[in-house]
Amino acid sequence: MIESLYATEEENLQAAQEGEKVVDEMEEAARLAKEMRKANQEHAVKEYTSKFEKLADASKKEEIQTPKKEKTLGELIEEKEEKAPVAKKKPDFDAMKPIYSDEELAEIEEDEMEDNIWDDDVDYEQYDEYYDD
Repeated sequence: MIESLYATEEENLQAAQEGEKVVDEMEEAARLAKEMRKANQEHAVKEYTSKFEKLADASKKEEIQTPKKEKTLGELIEEKEEKAPVAKKKPDFDAMKPIYSDEELAEIEEDEMEDNIWDDDVDYEQYDEYYDD
């Protein structure tokens, strides 16, 4: 036999009814909370979109909204003529050469002569023979 916490059966029934009332109140509170949550969800459902996403979406919408016209044969020919390659001018390197005075030319020739003297002093055949051995 199951023993009760209460002394009499009447107290036991009374406690059970109070327990049912507490359960009923809890169920009622849960039901109300669920309804309130549902009502708040309808109003509060907003997702964050960054400024970049807004701009990206806007640019896509603009692209989609603009219908493309079919071009006539005349328009296509005009476009090809406009896109025809333009002859590029090659730079004139002769015009870019420096102009030296007579004195500057004489100095340059002297410097070149000094460089050539060094080449004349070196015996490259002897150099080759030395390293070949």
